[in-house]
Amino acid sequence: MQAWGTPQRNKSITETTMNINGKIFKKGIGTHAESRIYIDTKNSVKRFVSYVGMDKGIDNGRGTIEFYVIGDDKILWQSGVMKNNDDAKKIDIDTTGVKLLLLYASDTGDGNGSDHVNWADAYLVTDGDPVITWPDVKGL
Repeated sequence: MQAWGTPQRNKSITETTMNINGKIFKKGIGTHAESRIYIDTKNSVKRFVSYVGMDKGIDNGRGTIEFYVIGDDKILWQSGVMKNNDDAKKIDIDTTGVKLLLLYASDTGDGNGSDHVNWADAYLVTDGDPVITWPDVKGL
């Protein structure tokens, strides 16, 4: 669910290469703030790992995003406000015992203009399979 466009696998929301302040990423999800990605972990996800940031495909100096990883209604990680020229921030968090994981990108309350969101090189570490990457997550 998102405010504008369609989520993209392994591309930015504009269907181009994911680029966070000059760093190129080939895998992940490109979306747009406000957006919510829900993952039913089946209580088997041990870690969530990703780089997050605003896609450089739109380089007009506008837009602000804040990233949240929420597990069972508790904030597990929060990026702080990010802008177009910010470097990617890495997430590597323990999600043991979490049943519902929510990846939320906020427009920070200033509207969603230019808020192109990248969850780059994102993957889940699970009990059964060693790693699940985004193309394997059902519903995306």
